Amino acid sequence: LRECCEILLRLPSSSAFDVFGSLDERKLHSCMTLFAEISGPERLFAEVLEALFYGQRDVRTLESIALCEGCKNVD
Repeated sequence: LRECCEILLRLPSSSAFDVFGSLDERKLHSCMTLFAEISGPERLFAEVLEALFYGQRDVRTLESIALCEGCKNVD
């Protein structure tokens, strides 16, 4: 996964859509958001978000993470 991210960072295009098309662009955005959220100090996934998504994390993924965090607090 890290090797794939490093390759993405070296691509001449700064558009995930140009590289992957619409559906896979959305998948990549969601996955990089999830990995960036759970990876602690690891910056690689955040760097992909910065390079290909203007540093923006995927809102739906963040909402799902928040829902999951709320579930583990239920008795």
